Amino acid sequence: MKYGSNNPRPLPSIEELLEVVRLDPSSPTGLAWVTGRRNGTKAGDPAGGLKKNGYYGLRINRIDYKNQRIIYLLHYGVDPGKYLVDHIDGDVTNNAPENYRLATIAENNRNVKSHCDSTSRFTGVSWHSTAGKWQAVVRKDGKNHYAGTYNMETLAARAYNRLAAELFGEFFRHNGVTDADFDAEMQLMHDAMARLSL
Repeated sequence: MKYGSNNPRPLPSIEELLEVVRLDPSSPTGLAWVTGRRNGTKAGDPAGGLKKNGYYGLRINRIDYKNQRIIYLLHYGVDPGKYLVDHIDGDVTNNAPENYRLATIAENNRNVKSHCDSTSRFTGVSWHSTAGKWQAVVRKDGKNHYAGTYNMETLAARAYNRLAAELFGEFFRHNGVTDADFDAEMQLMHDAMARLSL
């Protein structure tokens, strides 16, 4: 059987896990080894390391696991099974159990940051070149829900927040627009208008 994000690997039992790892909130990985390892790691050292995908992972009995799945099982006593362990704050290195919730793939995808190649720094906002304005769009279940076009990027970001909160509920991720962002953009527009009137 092939395992991946759509079909997570079953976890060992709590008893089996507690023979090799324990919860450790002081560890960046969220876990510590109970006993020393052949690679020179000592008991009490952080269990696992940062992987290429940005998540912490570890190997037990030659099988790779994501730390957040093991932490969830040890902390809550429930195997996440087919669900993903979502990081509520969006920081995949924050392995505090209180930062976890179970999510479907669709729910987990709602809690993502803006893509690095986006025309806007805000999730759900992009430059609509034909209209010459900022557009706010929320994508849910394969459908785009339009929140309008705006002269200001921060207004589009606020419109996105309102619609996304309504559509996503607890899985809504605030796109980070602040009153300071809005004020700064208003000042830029005011300065540009003042230069035009000279």
